Amino acid sequence: MGRYELPDYSQVKDDLQPMPSGNPADVYGAGFVGAYYDGEGYEQAREAMSEAGLPFAFGAAASQYGLTGAANPNGIYLLHKEIERAGVNVNTIAYASQPVGNCVSRGTQNALLHTLCAAVNHGTGSIPPEMVAASASSNPISSECLYWWKWSGSRPGGDGWYAGACLKAAKEKGGMVVRADYRSIGGPDLRVETRATTHAYASESIPEGVRKIIHQHPLEAYAECQTIEEVADAIASGHAVQTDGGQGWASTVDEHGFAQRRGSWSHSMCATGIVRTDEAKKRYNTTGLILIQNSWANFNHNDQATVMGTNGIKMPKGSFFARWEDCKNRSWFAVSSVKGWENRKLPNWNLGDLV
Repeated sequence: MGRYELPDYSQVKDDLQPMPSGNPADVYGAGFVGAYYDGEGYEQAREAMSEAGLPFAFGAAASQYGLTGAANPNGIYLLHKEIERAGVNVNTIAYASQPVGNCVSRGTQNALLHTLCAAVNHGTGSIPPEMVAASASSNPISSECLYWWKWSGSRPGGDGWYAGACLKAAKEKGGMVVRADYRSIGGPDLRVETRATTHAYASESIPEGVRKIIHQHPLEAYAECQTIEEVADAIASGHAVQTDGGQGWASTVDEHGFAQRRGSWSHSMCATGIVRTDEAKKRYNTTGLILIQNSWANFNHNDQATVMGTNGIKMPKGSFFARWEDCKNRSWFAVSSVKGWENRKLPNWNLGDLV
């Protein structure tokens, strides 16, 4: 195992396989590698920010763009509420359960969607009607259009990828593509994610018409978080955080959506909320709870669970809370909007602050 308790790409590159069919929790729990650590990819991701004149460390980005201290240390910040406010169906974010081992591109996809909705709600513009319509049955942003860039001569093999490499691709080659039927321009029908759409192209074979669509709304920046305070400031300022790691969690949650640490997954997900109230810290013996959005459909969801410290707010399907102490050794990449880093000043949902 390498950095972030993940397999190192240099050690597993010749053994990567397509994701077997079956329940993703069982497949990943049995050792499937959906995310790995790639030292070369990490350095390339850092260099891409440097070449663009942008900070790679979130602490530096937060200081430069006024995000430091965005989160109340006793606060509750929930990016999925921004998705609801934008009119997007939040309960389809995790659907359908990923058909292939593209959890990394799904983690980026989720980070882009949450950050986009926060930017629209607290900035200018609006969510395209076609995105709202697409969200009726699935996550309205395509993950496949990112995953195609993984398939190149430099990264052969089966499924699996690295978050830093995917975020770099989202900045330089891709971005936010609404799920729609692109057959008229030589592409696939992306209204439903399948093995065929996910593996439709290698990076060299993407049709030119589809390339133009992909390049329209690229990611501006990403930055690596090191502490819970940085993750909290990222989320409170409207920026979701992609996270890779080797930790797994239980298939059930309690009445507040909390999942116990259990097993191992080489997996990428997305952090979309944080709870640091005194009540939560005491109950779960933690410095904070991280709301993690998974890509395994309704895995471990409790329809009756509500976010502790709020007036009955529920989490999206496929999400759960984890103790910071159980996931702090993962990687954490905050994702900006298409226009860069801005403090969106999200509401604090702590009832103590809303009274």
